[in-house]
Amino acid sequence: FWTITAMGLTMKVVGTGARHMRGIDGKNIYKEAASHNFGGGETLDIIIDTTDVAPGTYFLHATEVHQMSNATQLDGGMITEIVIN
Repeated sequence: FWTITAMGLTMKVVGTGARHMRGIDGKNIYKEAASHNFGGGETLDIIIDTTDVAPGTYFLHATEVHQMSNATQLDGGMITEIVIN
């Protein structure tokens, strides 16, 4: 399992496993949080609303920092940058 986060940004899960997150009554059951956990093979559809977020570079990354390198090289693991102008 992995935990993903984007420090300073709120993430909203709107789907999982290629399915829209809706209850039996048809209402959305989205989940908002600063981080989300998921396992191998699991997919999440996440919306990051950047309205009113300060300009800058934010990183969406796995929190397991001990897995953030490729053997003897750096720059590994799950990470991407989000640039807000």
